[in-house]
Amino acid sequence: MTSSALSRLNFGGAEAVLEDSRAGERALRFALRRVVESLRDVLRIAVSRGTRIREGRPG
Repeated sequence: MTSSALSRLNFGGAEAVLEDSRAGERALRFALRRVVESLRDVLRIAVSRGTRIREGRPG
């Protein structure tokens, strides 16, 4: 599974937890952890691609 596909899955799961008024602290923390991991991956990929673009290397 690609990082972007995993991020979409994590965001979808987090949205479901946020929409559930009965979701407890553990569920919210779990969802938040997954979203933070996804954002960290997105940032890592963006920085890597930005570096390659500045160096003139193909994506």
